[in-house]
Amino acid sequence: MPFHAQMHSELMNWLKTQPNVLSKELEDNLVHMYQLSAQKHQVLMENLLQVPQLASIIKRHTPKIINLANELLGEIARHLEPQDIQQLAKTNMRMHSLFSNTSYKFLECVAYGKQEEAEQLLRSVLHGRDEKIQELLLNRERFCDYSGRIFNCSAYEYAYWAKDTHMCRMLEQYMDENTKEKMAVHIDKMSNIGLSYYQDGIRYQSPNFNFTAFLESLKISIQTFKQYFELSENRAIIENEEDFAFQAHKNVINFLNAQRNLPAHVIQEYCRKDRPFSPCPTFKEHNFPRTCLFLDWATEEMEAWFPLFEINIENPLERIALFRGQQNYATSAIDSNHHDPIEMLAADYLAITHLDVVRTAELQALREGLTPSTALAKPR
Repeated sequence: MPFHAQMHSELMNWLKTQPNVLSKELEDNLVHMYQLSAQKHQVLMENLLQVPQLASIIKRHTPKIINLANELLGEIARHLEPQDIQQLAKTNMRMHSLFSNTSYKFLECVAYGKQEEAEQLLRSVLHGRDEKIQELLLNRERFCDYSGRIFNCSAYEYAYWAKDTHMCRMLEQYMDENTKEKMAVHIDKMSNIGLSYYQDGIRYQSPNFNFTAFLESLKISIQTFKQYFELSENRAIIENEEDFAFQAHKNVINFLNAQRNLPAHVIQEYCRKDRPFSPCPTFKEHNFPRTCLFLDWATEEMEAWFPLFEINIENPLERIALFRGQQNYATSAIDSNHHDPIEMLAADYLAITHLDVVRTAELQALREGLTPSTALAKPR
């Protein structure tokens, strides 16, 4: 019996006894409920829930399912036919999120640095279906990361490109030998000719994410702060203060744009609460508590860095960027009363430089762990 057959039957019986309560459009959608898209189905359910008698019918059939934990829902999905899973996905937005377009959601979780959610899809929704797990790991599909880069590749390829080695190791745990062998071919090709993606309508191709642009913008920001303090101490050092202010404003925008371009896992290193950037971490911890929360000085609240906010070009200092240094958490500005801005930026520069070195070295080890190759290409 299809998942909603009994509920649909009761709704139709009610409709026969109350022919003029619903609009013609709602009646038609109710009659053809199974043919509706997920979005139209959700709108229909929301409208039906506004009618008390219908709401009682709907709620009588859905609470037993929608109140279950995600893990139990995943176990239930193992025993359902494909058409039943499709109907389950139409129940409400949570069901839709869990059971519709799993492949895209999986890629999105990886691109967003949501490791636990990505693994949950492998363990819960696809638990016990190894062929489906391997299919999902090898699936290459169009998706977008937080920075607006559009890729068409597998989850592991993206994580490898982004140098998210924690994510790579998690994904590898679920690969069988055949999948590892196929993935090794993709990685070797990527290491040799690069992985292509689009950003702002421009096509790029690179073997891995390149930290250079961000590190250069960070270095320039350090120089800008040095000049600013020199200007404050001796106004004669810089003859044209307006020119300096314009250039400083430009440097701030460049730094903010470069930081917004960092993959999710780098921002998560900024925001993790268990250790600062000074002293410089080893970045070899086994556990990676992923978070993107930072202290926003504008709101004095812990806010999420992702999804990215819009830049106020007129006043980028309104929410300038992320800073860590020796602080216990990332902040959107530097408290110059307690921290030296130059020292903090220098600490961030050393930390991110070291992070790049460590993650690049780990990529080579990850490649070697897939399958032997006669010519392993070193990540650049």
